Amino acid sequence: MAEGYPLALAARPLLLPASAFEVGGLLLLGLQDFDGGEDGEETLETVYLRPGFRYGLGSAELEVGMDLLVHQGEIDGVTLGNDDPVARLYGAGRFEVSPEIALGGEITVVSPTSDFKLYSPRAIVANKQRFGGRGAVELSAQAGLDYQPAIEDEAFEIPSSTRMVVGGQIRVQAQVTPIFALEARGLIRYFNTFDDESEMGPVVALGEFFAQDYGLRAVAAVTADLDLIGGLDILQTGDANYKVLSFGVAYRRVP
Repeated sequence: MAEGYPLALAARPLLLPASAFEVGGLLLLGLQDFDGGEDGEETLETVYLRPGFRYGLGSAELEVGMDLLVHQGEIDGVTLGNDDPVARLYGAGRFEVSPEIALGGEITVVSPTSDFKLYSPRAIVANKQRFGGRGAVELSAQAGLDYQPAIEDEAFEIPSSTRMVVGGQIRVQAQVTPIFALEARGLIRYFNTFDDESEMGPVVALGEFFAQDYGLRAVAAVTADLDLIGGLDILQTGDANYKVLSFGVAYRRVP
């Protein structure tokens, strides 16, 4: 690890330094509650593995990642969710405008191996303000689209559909000790389908709605190169609510 790269999460830059890389993985446990009727409330459990890689290019950074399905739960013998082995592909590029500001773009492909693919490109701007090494606030804004291609089958046909997405996020980082930090996060997004009279597939929701995502994670820098990470996220999209527990590691090398 190069001398001067911050050990404390709150003091770290938005982008990795030149020729630095970070490889990591998270184990995600998703929990969604359903009304089981006479059986009462039932919980659907889904487990994903999320490997990722970041590489610094000096004033820019590249990142790639994916979600791999490990376990898809069932309720009454029925699978209620995305059972594709590769649930998500992700790629991003970011450019440093100043030490506090970064601009970038990202694209996520949901269900890339299924007929019901969803492409989600985004443009993002982020700003990080640090407060004496003991805390930091990161604000970001995003805008983009969700696009589902047309689906043609012998039994049915679903036209393509597109929706607009805009949102904002705040991250508040508190450096509890020199190696241990807590981060609280809130993300709110607004979705609006361009043509709400089309027959949509199961991936793209109709009309307009808000989605909220709140999370808390802990980051422990156990060595200069290795972080241990744990977190809890609560997601609300329309009438659906999810809880996601995450545990993982991130390993960095800075020349």
